[in-house]
Amino acid sequence: MAHRKRHATDRAIAADGTAAASGRTELELARVRHAGRLLVAVQGSHGAQHTDHARDQWQRFQFVSRVAAAARDAGFEFMGHGFIQGPTHKLDNQADAIRRTVDAIAAFTGSQPRSWESPGLAETNETLDLLRANGIEYVADWVIDDLPQEIETPYGIITTIPYTVETNDIVILGLQHLPAEQFARRCIDQFDRLYLEGDENARVMALSIHPYITGVPHRARYLEEVLDYIVGHDGVALMTASQIGDWYRDEMRLK
Repeated sequence: MAHRKRHATDRAIAADGTAAASGRTELELARVRHAGRLLVAVQGSHGAQHTDHARDQWQRFQFVSRVAAAARDAGFEFMGHGFIQGPTHKLDNQADAIRRTVDAIAAFTGSQPRSWESPGLAETNETLDLLRANGIEYVADWVIDDLPQEIETPYGIITTIPYTVETNDIVILGLQHLPAEQFARRCIDQFDRLYLEGDENARVMALSIHPYITGVPHRARYLEEVLDYIVGHDGVALMTASQIGDWYRDEMRLK
């Protein structure tokens, strides 16, 4: 879900860095404008909770505090996604970055974050151990299955939460440059197959959306169409990352 693309003006960096700062500011403002539209589509129209991990990079977190507050007040879960956007394996001090992210989310939301997705899904050999040592129970870096998996660490089990690069607006719209309606078509096709397989065993379907992509006016309707279609089926549950993890652990204990 993490993106590394910069605004065009970032490439023309003045000696004092003002051009880069201006480009990033414009991008952040775009995120703020379009985030409200996604809040309406996800929460207002469908009563769904959501896992928000764009606001937990602290530099953005402070800049868009009103959007973050709206997500918090609507009951969204805040998932750790790094203190400053960048690849995990290039951090000078990964342990400190994880700790500061966890502390920042806890200070803002009033509760310890339980889930995490690394920027760009990148990890090192130490990432899972460090996450679990900081109280993280669920991680969405492992795009390997439609059901959670358990991984042992020295600090206890950490559970993977199904994530996707297939029904992901960065991939479909930002990288593959497909038309907006193709996002809806692919999401519906994905749901139909998983719903069919769900007759025998539950399946988890992830949707990866970003305010500056799906939240723009000409694309928002397709997200609404997808959500309307999905919630129109019997037996569907809309869950946050930690709710998925809790459900899975409860089910496994029962067996």
